[in-house]
Amino acid sequence: MKRRLPVRLICLVVAFTVLMGTLTVAAINGSPYETLKDAIFNTLIEDNVTVRAEFTIRVNGEVNESALVYGVFGNESILSIEYDYDEWGESTTQFSFQNADMSLQSNLVMANGEEWYSVRISNDIERERFTGFTISELTAEDRDSNMFRFAELAVDMVVGNLRNNISIANQGNGIRRISGAVTGSQLPEIIRVGIDWAIEDSHRRSVHFTPRDDDRIFDIPIQSLAIDRIYGIADIDGDDHLTYINAGAVITIVDMFGTESVIEAEMTIHFTDRGTSNPQSPIPEVETLFTREFIEYHFDNISRTIHFQLDANGNIDQDSISDRWPSRSN
Repeated sequence: MKRRLPVRLICLVVAFTVLMGTLTVAAINGSPYETLKDAIFNTLIEDNVTVRAEFTIRVNGEVNESALVYGVFGNESILSIEYDYDEWGESTTQFSFQNADMSLQSNLVMANGEEWYSVRISNDIERERFTGFTISELTAEDRDSNMFRFAELAVDMVVGNLRNNISIANQGNGIRRISGAVTGSQLPEIIRVGIDWAIEDSHRRSVHFTPRDDDRIFDIPIQSLAIDRIYGIADIDGDDHLTYINAGAVITIVDMFGTESVIEAEMTIHFTDRGTSNPQSPIPEVETLFTREFIEYHFDNISRTIHFQLDANGNIDQDSISDRWPSRSN
């Protein structure tokens, strides 16, 4: 059974990379686009690699939200750590760790400032199906499947005729840099129709919209949206794997009240430590304490999700261990 990254990291590393990256290029055999597309797919089926992804949204030049995510992949385990900062400067840090035997994650900070953790032990079927970790659920065998070929053709169709907006240059040390940029008027028709559809849907939602004092810019339905620029840079090594991506977009929106805002969204991704990444559990005691025998003895059911806290010394607080979700009102 292949395991994959948590939803947020999947969105950041895969969706943003594929969407923003491919929108800057076009599809012809032997072109820089084909080189980029192969590098993306080669990277998505990798294990033993560390990914550092940073995402930033600026509104009218000021940072509205940012996130920093680490994904460390090994043959037998995976660790992801996410640091979030919102427009009020509040930050949160969450992690998730998995291997064939268990999954561990940090949870939300409770009302009284306490942080909880959850662990779940894999059952026999999950262990039997476990085959390792990759950045996505894609495998090397998937590359030859009809499903994969269909996905490639769909991406090529969406990209359209942007082949003149991409360049490739040698950076030295076997690194090739592919870069490109387009304006909104150069986007394929299918993308422009999709934008119009989103605006139309926003108009429908605006009928039921009630303003609140704490509304943020992305909570308010929009009147219009214009893509000013989409750009992308990708570095590819001699083995046709990604080492770096910088991609982003500049968008101008007008909300239902007529307020215009310039949105800048940018993603930077680094891929390092290929072949050597070996993630370890952030709480090593979990693997020795929460054994199958321990859970069966205390909770009868091996499939239970167990919640716990750490004491002042960073050890598991034995008195906090429970199979009940902690109350938000604590």
